[in-house]
Amino acid sequence: MESLTSLKQNINIQLNYTDLALNLIIAAILAWILEYVFVNYSNTINNKKVFSKNFIVIAMTTAFIISIVKSSLALSLGLVGALSIIRFRTAIKEPEEISYLFICIGIGLGLGANYKLITIMAVILIIASIIIKEKFFGNKEVSNEAIYLTLNFNGKLDLDKILNLCKNYCSSVYLRDFDLLIDKSQIGLVINFQDSNNIDNLIKEIKSINDKIEINLINKHDVI
Repeated sequence: MESLTSLKQNINIQLNYTDLALNLIIAAILAWILEYVFVNYSNTINNKKVFSKNFIVIAMTTAFIISIVKSSLALSLGLVGALSIIRFRTAIKEPEEISYLFICIGIGLGLGANYKLITIMAVILIIASIIIKEKFFGNKEVSNEAIYLTLNFNGKLDLDKILNLCKNYCSSVYLRDFDLLIDKSQIGLVINFQDSNNIDNLIKEIKSINDKIEINLINKHDVI
């Protein structure tokens, strides 16, 4: 009982509620700016708006947790056990998405430790470097009109044959991912069409190889 009372007093002494509120507000603002940058400057093909909606929550939650944990060694040890039961089963295949999540966590860590100026400066420099890189040194092979082609199939499939087939109908072809599993496999391609009629022709050619292939075409905004 005395330990619990001592723990509460320790938290009350070291935790400044004004700083906590200010840090959460700054975390939300920085995460919102990062969300805008991700939607407008990232090269990921997945639904950017849905994914980036988590940025504010991640940054604010991390800042809140660090603010609480830093006030007590007992809480920091308890956090290790609490986080051990949390599992993320959704696979993130885009390295760019992981990098943005790290930025969100970095925002939360910096503000949770009450390093406001350093965190703000670091985020500004990171965002500036992202914008400069995409504007002047961005990947020209994958344009804003790129379409994400996903092929799901059972058994084996000749990857080179699929790539050569896509090159016959597409102005550019970029291999995004290739998962070869025991029971089911997947090929992810980023492609560009100069002629929209080539979409139907490409689908027919792929179906002629294996009529059981599941084909998904996704652009930046809609599912085709």
